[in-house]
Amino acid sequence: MIAMGDEEFDYLSYEENYYGNNEDDYDEIHNSELSYTGKNICIVLNDKPEKRNKLHTSGSVLYKKYPKIKELPAENRLKIIIDRIFPEGVNKRMYIRNLTFKSQNSGYDVRILGIRPERTVGDGMDGLLPEGMSLLFKGHISGEKFIVDSIHETANTEQLDFEVDCIATPYSDPKKVQGYNFLYNILDRAGSLTKYTEEKLEEWKEYLNWKKELARRQIYGCKYYKVTFDENRKHLIFWLVFEDEERFQSFRKYLWRDIQVFDNNYSTDKWHFNFSGDSNNKKQRFNSVELGRCKGIIEEYYLKDNIEDISDENETV
Repeated sequence: MIAMGDEEFDYLSYEENYYGNNEDDYDEIHNSELSYTGKNICIVLNDKPEKRNKLHTSGSVLYKKYPKIKELPAENRLKIIIDRIFPEGVNKRMYIRNLTFKSQNSGYDVRILGIRPERTVGDGMDGLLPEGMSLLFKGHISGEKFIVDSIHETANTEQLDFEVDCIATPYSDPKKVQGYNFLYNILDRAGSLTKYTEEKLEEWKEYLNWKKELARRQIYGCKYYKVTFDENRKHLIFWLVFEDEERFQSFRKYLWRDIQVFDNNYSTDKWHFNFSGDSNNKKQRFNSVELGRCKGIIEEYYLKDNIEDISDENETV
């Protein structure tokens, strides 16, 4: 099959009308205006058996990548990391992310936070991680405690827009967290990075579908049943087929535009070219070749009342 692009289509205008060109339309997360100081925090590891696998799986990734962490005593390696990075009774600056997401199974929000401690000279991460790297402790809140479900490497940077700045004092005893746990307030007030990412992903999927539809509308195509090569002129010659003269005459103007050739089995329809991208519903992929522009029509003829089946002459490129 041969496909031609539609040069007359005003692509930019169509895109602006569809999506707009106002940067204010694209809201981002800004949690940096939130900050907490003078708070107490209790950070503990998840000791429930059903959760332990996830915690230790994330730990195993760290051990493989950072040998210094692996050198810590194996029986309480993760506990040592917590105690070194969040020393008891010592103020610690940390950046907190709301990672809440909606469960696909229940439809309810799964409320998760991520805590990234600030790196300072002589802190518990010296010797364990290289400069420029930090750790992200992901977990959930249970009463006065923040329970760590997994630990991941992350970049050590200044506060990011989607993070909440916090200076808190870590304690192993949850009774030190008096009154209302401020982490619940962060869950309620801070925008969720995960939800934001999911929403943008859906927007991107919609955009790709729109682009595909736009491409389909811009492409005009026809079927060919044979291709030959003129050795003297070094030209490819395609034998095109149409249902009747009227259809060819209405199509011939598109021959002078950029031409793209697909395998002739791209569409099973004998007469019509239906563009559906570079794959079909069966995930079968098709190759295409850019040929440039048509040099001219050598000959045209019409078979009146012809019902001969030309499928035996079908060839592919």
